[in-house]
Parts: sequence; structure tokens; C-alpha cells
Amino acid sequence: MSIDAPLAKANARLKALKISIQVKGARLLLQATLPPKPVPGVELTAMERATQKWKQQKIYLQLRANEEGVRLAEAKAREISGYV
Repeated sequence: MSIDAPLAKANARLKALKISIQVKGARLLLQATLPPKPVPGVELTAMERATQKWKQQKIYLQLRANEEGVRLAEAKAREISGYV
């Protein structure tokens, strides 16, 4: 059973949020432009945080590449984006 159609539909819905679901092997991952990851023990001022550049990041999900996994990955993408 192919997940190409459900994956394409989910990515079309997520396009406005600038997040995509991708398949790597038999697992799913999210790719999005996000703020830099925090560095433990380093406190940044508001000005330093505002000037940091956002970067493309991949979030590896422990979800199988099937229709149920695509549905859960889409929910996780909406949660990450702040759009519920």
C-alpha cells in the first residue's frame, strides 16, 4: 500500500505553515525552518535572540511510513507550528 497520496495531501495542507513531512526509509520526519536550538547553560538577551537566524531543521519522528503515521505526523507539525 502506497502512502504517496496521503503524504501529498498532508503536505499540501501544511504548505502554509512551511513544514513538510518526508519519508526516510520506513520512518517519517518533519522538515521546517525553526529558530536555533538552545545551548545549555547559555542565556541570551532579547536582542541576541531576535538577531539569530532561523535554519532548516529535521525532526525525526518515531512513526512508521503509513497512513496512520502521516496523520500523526501532520498533528505533530501543527503542534510545532503553534497552529492547532
